[in-house]
Amino acid sequence: MLNKKTLLVIFLIIQLIAIFQFFRNKQSSFVFETLIIILAIGIITYFYYKRSLPVSNYLYIIVLIAISGHTIGGELFGLYHLPLYDKFLHIFGGYSFALLGYIILGLYKFPLPNVIKSVIIITVGLSLGTIYELWEFAMDQFMKPAIPAQSGLTDTNFDLLADLAGSFLAAFHLYKKPV
Repeated sequence: MLNKKTLLVIFLIIQLIAIFQFFRNKQSSFVFETLIIILAIGIITYFYYKRSLPVSNYLYIIVLIAISGHTIGGELFGLYHLPLYDKFLHIFGGYSFALLGYIILGLYKFPLPNVIKSVIIITVGLSLGTIYELWEFAMDQFMKPAIPAQSGLTDTNFDLLADLAGSFLAAFHLYKKPV
């Protein structure tokens, strides 16, 4: 199995290729967003090493896949035009980021009942999904992309429902087998 440093290098190479393609396609809003994503992964990785967060390879890989599914699949290859792709990615992203939130918040350290941890992890996952929807709204308002990230309130609500489903999956995962 590849170590986290190798996975990070592969991820960064893929994201830099995406940035190059976004430049070629004159999609500056995607360049900006991908740079923000790279910065966020850098911060998470820094805390992983600085605070010795117990992020398993499984969790690290699924978070990188979720992000790459957004930048490469959704934006570069235009798969967001397929409504099921968008919902699947919200479920998968809700699942992976809820698990990551569980680790970053240090919930694994507290001897809370599994039911309480499940409620917290669902709340974390849905909160992160809401923050992402607000990010999409901000990008649409300020960057004015040719194809907006949000097509309306129905799209936003279904995205939040998919985030909730992913968060429930994360809670179920943690209930059965802690990360």
